[in-house]
Amino acid sequence: MKTGFDLIKGVRESLKKEKVDANEVTSQLLELQQMLLDARDALTQAQEEMETLQKTLADNSSLAELEKLMVYDQSVYWKLTGNGDERESEPYCTVCWERDRRLSHLRPGATRGTFRCQIDGTTYNTSEYKPQVIQARTPRY
Repeated sequence: MKTGFDLIKGVRESLKKEKVDANEVTSQLLELQQMLLDARDALTQAQEEMETLQKTLADNSSLAELEKLMVYDQSVYWKLTGNGDERESEPYCTVCWERDRRLSHLRPGATRGTFRCQIDGTTYNTSEYKPQVIQARTPRY
């Protein structure tokens, strides 16, 4: 900016002389024009970076709000609905949430209380899971 103002001052002084050197004035104006283009590019880059930072800040703010709603219980994460301690009916994958802060609903398994993540393949059992005890048969002789 300072150099640009100095160039403008130099052009004004050149124009005050009895004999104006057109080449000198043209050269100074071209230099000033390039500085203005560089300044415009810098402002455009700064604006893009500011927009990126604002988006990141908004994403982080949204993530912070979401983190307040996530509750770890029974080896899985549950999302609070916002109505007191009420939770959504389907749990979320612990690995996906803790590693990537990604919400991945778990798919119910064949047995009540079992779940599987379709993203990373991990399986989970909640308190509803009641494993069936298989009794071994004793052979009759």
